[in-house]
Amino acid sequence: MSDEDFGEYLRDAIDRYALAQVAAKVCGPEDAKAVAVKTYEKLLPNGVGTHGHHLYNAFNAMEKVGMIWLAEQDRVRKTGFIYDVIVVNALRRRGIGLAILRAGEGMARLMGLETLRLHVVGDNFAARGLYRKAGFGEASVVMVKELSDPIEQRT
Repeated sequence: MSDEDFGEYLRDAIDRYALAQVAAKVCGPEDAKAVAVKTYEKLLPNGVGTHGHHLYNAFNAMEKVGMIWLAEQDRVRKTGFIYDVIVVNALRRRGIGLAILRAGEGMARLMGLETLRLHVVGDNFAARGLYRKAGFGEASVVMVKELSDPIEQRT
């Protein structure tokens, strides 16, 4: 990914991440953008040049169809982490996401990685289905209940 592409990606990614943090009840909408900016600054302090992080555009012929962000998470355990997978909106539901994941798996193998992990927001059913189709399974589930909700009466 070029520096120019990274700038475009980062602007969109920060907005998407902020929305996801609100949806996951990690923070409120008033703090979400600042949380997202801080997270990306920490993860990618040198942009596409950040050591151990690999951001790839995905193409079909000469058309950009998406991207994947893959990181070497633990070299001892040979584990990688997929931070992001994007398919151009107009091209979704055509197998491109699965192809991007498969290409990412190939890159991970070339890096000597043996396991890939990722995180997906619970209500992102399309992504969860894609990841299951690609062979990912759930390793843990975080559940949330707002304590401001009325106490349920138990009988």
